[in-house]
Amino acid sequence: MSKKIISAFLALTMLFMTACGDSSQADTSKADTTTTAAEQDNSEADSSSDSEETTTTTAETTTTTSDTSEKEEKSSDTTTTSSTTTKAQATTTTTKQAAVTTKATVKPVQTTKATVKVTAKATTNASQPSGNYVGKCKLCGKNVTANDSVNLDSYRMCFSCRDAKKCCICGKVCNSSTGTQGYKNLWFCYSCRPDLKPQPQEPEITGTDADARREAQSVVTLTNKLRAANGRSQLKTDSRLTEAAMARAKELAVKYAHSRPNGLAGPSIIDEYAKGLGLSEGENIMMGYGTGYKDSNTIYSVWENSSGHKATMIRNGFSYIGVGVYYVYKDGYKYTYAVQLYC
Repeated sequence: MSKKIISAFLALTMLFMTACGDSSQADTSKADTTTTAAEQDNSEADSSSDSEETTTTTAETTTTTSDTSEKEEKSSDTTTTSSTTTKAQATTTTTKQAAVTTKATVKPVQTTKATVKVTAKATTNASQPSGNYVGKCKLCGKNVTANDSVNLDSYRMCFSCRDAKKCCICGKVCNSSTGTQGYKNLWFCYSCRPDLKPQPQEPEITGTDADARREAQSVVTLTNKLRAANGRSQLKTDSRLTEAAMARAKELAVKYAHSRPNGLAGPSIIDEYAKGLGLSEGENIMMGYGTGYKDSNTIYSVWENSSGHKATMIRNGFSYIGVGVYYVYKDGYKYTYAVQLYC
């Protein structure tokens, strides 16, 4: 009977030890599985750790199994830590590379932006003329200022085009046979201004002293007709006063004014040629120039159409009249100077 009990006890003990061994293996396998799962998810690793602690407690009876489990646990922890560290390092490396890549990408964009900005600024500066800009030359389109162009009312013309003898209307280059130079030294071609083209002249007086004296006498006749029409007495002529008038006309070619080149008043010349001829003195003067000399009708008309000159011509208190005419060619024009002396 006792042998049977001992045998039964031994059998139970063996069964118990076998069961414990199987449990340790299962726990070790479970720990391996848990360690692998820990690499995937941190929350599962926490749960596996609890399970590993339970396994260790259960395996205290078998020291060998417990040591193995602990080593496996440490190995598992080390593997987990190493795996986590490797992933962290990989992540850090990837992040740094991404940062470097991003930085390298941003830099060209900044360079491009700066280039565009500088280009735009340069373009803006080039499009804005400096100085006292007033517009563009009508003929060449160049930007001009008030200092290097001529103002022609509705448009501007640069000095370069003017000096090149370009017609200020059409821009065609002119010369003395195709155009003429006039106002503000501007050129006009005869195509644009046919009225400026010289026309054949009618026969005219030659401008000699004899011609001047003949025209002067004709002015005396016309003046007396005007006085008669206005109820005034006829004026007489005197050779001395005529000579004084002829001399005075030549003085006008030197200084065209009612004061003489010597500074005295114009009528003072009467006292030099015919002193005491009259008590009152008066003077009318006239100057004309152009392609031809002026005749008596032109000279007389200038005075008659001026209220001040006409008043002198029909004034009471005068007894004598002397008319002088002087023709002279200068500066490319034919000048006519005329004077009326009254006393």
